[in-house]
Amino acid sequence: MTNRTSGVNRKYDNLLLASFLLFWAVILLVSGYDTYLSIKYSDLLYQYELNPVGIWLMDLDGGDVALFMAIKTVGTVLALGFLLLFMQKHLVKATSVAAAMALLQLVLFAFLNGWINV
Repeated sequence: MTNRTSGVNRKYDNLLLASFLLFWAVILLVSGYDTYLSIKYSDLLYQYELNPVGIWLMDLDGGDVALFMAIKTVGTVLALGFLLLFMQKHLVKATSVAAAMALLQLVLFAFLNGWINV
């Protein structure tokens, strides 16, 4: 009985870990896509950016997107790194947090592609 329960728990943990990694990858990929578009359309970004912090960072950098992209990248790396550390001790909670973040990133992806409007 213990071996069977142990096997079920292992399968559950593997599914949870796979889910976590999928959500983590979605966050990374959408963030990368957002950064790509920001750089590709950097000449228009100030005009269309909706994030007031992003506008403020571009103002600080003389209208350039470099500081904004650097801060955005550092934020993403820190968030993804925190998730990996959190996952090592709290897989269920970390998966829930990663799922919520991935959902928000998918909404951002839909917005960036014009599938939804704000």
